Amino acid sequence: MATRRTLPLEKEEVWPEEFVRKEPFYRFLVQVLISCVLLGVAIYVFVIDRSSTSEAQKWACGVIGTILGYWLKK
Repeated sequence: MATRRTLPLEKEEVWPEEFVRKEPFYRFLVQVLISCVLLGVAIYVFVIDRSSTSEAQKWACGVIGTILGYWLKK
């Protein structure tokens, strides 16, 4: 019966303490920024730009619904 060779365990990376504490804040900040940008574009297409096609308005409604669903899920 052949024995199985295993690789030595890799050393776990150690992150600086200040980065570990701020990581949730950065994640939340990026989520808010992306949501605001997409919501701004969707509201512009849906409300302000009346000459947009029905496909663009469907996209805008979908984006608004997705953003609301994402934040209400939390």
